Amino acid sequence: MTEEMPHLTFERKAVDYKDEAGHNLSRDVYYVHIRQRGGKDEVTKIAEEWIEDLRVKAATRSDFDENAIQYNQWAEKARLIFEAFKKGEEAPMEGRRLRDLMAFSPAEVKNCEQVQLYTLEQLAQATEVAIGFLGPGARGLKLKAQKMIEEYESGKVAEENAALRLRLDELEQETIKLRKIVENQAMEFPQMDIQSMVANAVAVAMAQVPRGPGRPPKAA
Repeated sequence: MTEEMPHLTFERKAVDYKDEAGHNLSRDVYYVHIRQRGGKDEVTKIAEEWIEDLRVKAATRSDFDENAIQYNQWAEKARLIFEAFKKGEEAPMEGRRLRDLMAFSPAEVKNCEQVQLYTLEQLAQATEVAIGFLGPGARGLKLKAQKMIEEYESGKVAEENAALRLRLDELEQETIKLRKIVENQAMEFPQMDIQSMVANAVAVAMAQVPRGPGRPPKAA
């Protein structure tokens, strides 16, 4: 299972029920409406139960199972969208929103959103089903989205390369400075061979060793 997570919309409804004493009461229940990207069919589940079911599906599979990884990712994304809904906030969205890009007309954006394609990345990965619902020009839109992503990625690589070159230049300058400091310090000390340096260091160390009281006298 490698498809993108379905489009989710959440809803809160008042549901009637009877308590143990037979009183008619109401309680709030959160529902999630699940629709595959590009599809028209929709499934409705109780939100908390559906998210928990994703976690259970992930837990019953091996850690190396691609489905387990996918279900875990879906569960976490669904949880974030659900929490945003309960707080009255806009659902977090990964990628570049089509409505924020001047490359797409308002009509094109609306047509894409009607089949749950909200971002450039989703449009670039549109399935054949989604393309069929989009109608004429859909393949051109998908191709344009793919080319835009390639341009964004190449621009990102170029930016990273420029930053790397700048850092290398800085390191080179720091190396030159350190080399000059070492050379200047070396000129301040008299030249001597290694043996003389070692002998001098040993003599200094021995001079700093405290002298003991001497050997005790021999017993008579």
